Amino acid sequence: MSRAQELDRFNAALTNWNAPNYIGCRECPPVLEAAWPPAVGSYGSSLANFEAILGPLPARNRAGRYLILLQDPRPSEANFSLAGPDVPPAELKPSQHRYFCLTRFAWNSLSMEQFTGISHPVWPCEETASAFLRTYLRSKHWCYDAFLAYLLWMLAPQDAYITNVAKCHFGDHMAPKATIKTCAAKRLPTELRLFAPTVVLSLTSKVQSARQLSLLTGHDVATPFIRGDHPRARGGVAAKVSRLSDSLVANRASLEAVGVRPEEIRRRWLRDCAKVG
Repeated sequence: MSRAQELDRFNAALTNWNAPNYIGCRECPPVLEAAWPPAVGSYGSSLANFEAILGPLPARNRAGRYLILLQDPRPSEANFSLAGPDVPPAELKPSQHRYFCLTRFAWNSLSMEQFTGISHPVWPCEETASAFLRTYLRSKHWCYDAFLAYLLWMLAPQDAYITNVAKCHFGDHMAPKATIKTCAAKRLPTELRLFAPTVVLSLTSKVQSARQLSLLTGHDVATPFIRGDHPRARGGVAAKVSRLSDSLVANRASLEAVGVRPEEIRRRWLRDCAKVG
């Protein structure tokens, strides 16, 4: 069993992914669950899940094992039929979606055929890369899957796992703070241990540095850390472009030490962002 498959099993067994039939995680304080019953939850997704839909990743950096962090699930999933973690991604029906994956449903919902001229989910290429970035730089769309596929293509990792810091959504503006704190203390340490990433890429303001991640999890995190903006973050296109670019520069030495080429990634990132109209 691969590291990512272990994480799949770990998250699927405990996470509230089948709301409203919530029978999973009971880690949050009872008073929190009583006041704000969880509305929906999520589990993670691996590079292998993407490859089951899109085919083999065109390139691989054997030194790169990325843990990619987002914040928390959406308040509801009325836009699609959520497939459970036990459904093989390659067998998803057109109406089904799997968290974080660029499924057929996500491809159609994002109108990717309009921007790429391709009718089915595929990895980006030099000609289509900017189309995958449109949803990150220009759109407030619910679905981030094209952007995540772009990140995997650009980073070319040996392996990757994408997960939310908070696994459940409670529907109140204050409650997620408690769920993030709980999940970071009780879930993230296991995810870090099982996956043993060589790089952490955070796309949430809740985890802005390796030091903050260490404080949240109670474990020393010495892994190189890259920070980008969440797809729905405020601040405009320039802020999203510069955040990731600046982080690659600031962490150049630690990334190079684990075999990652930050300058090459940065050049590609800036080039593709500049092509987004």
